[in-house]
Amino acid sequence: MRKNELIKSKEDLEAIAGHMVREIENPNERTISRYTRSTYNTATFINGQMSNWNSCNSNFNKESINQGIYTNVDIDDLMPHNFSEIMVAGDL
Repeated sequence: MRKNELIKSKEDLEAIAGHMVREIENPNERTISRYTRSTYNTATFINGQMSNWNSCNSNFNKESINQGIYTNVDIDDLMPHNFSEIMVAGDL
């Protein structure tokens, strides 16, 4: 994977943050929303030969404190264009 595939642009992060804020804008509900992306660069040596690979995992979770509801979605990646689909998946 190239660096530009592993690191989000400022614009993408701000768009995702805007979606997250709109998702929790209920003054009657205490909500915590989290987005985490982990990137791994792994090297393995077998019989003196190196194999390496990169991988990513993204996670979005939301806690509705007053309702006692916790949702968690493991995804390949969260982007501004697929945010609404991720929210639907979390509500299933």
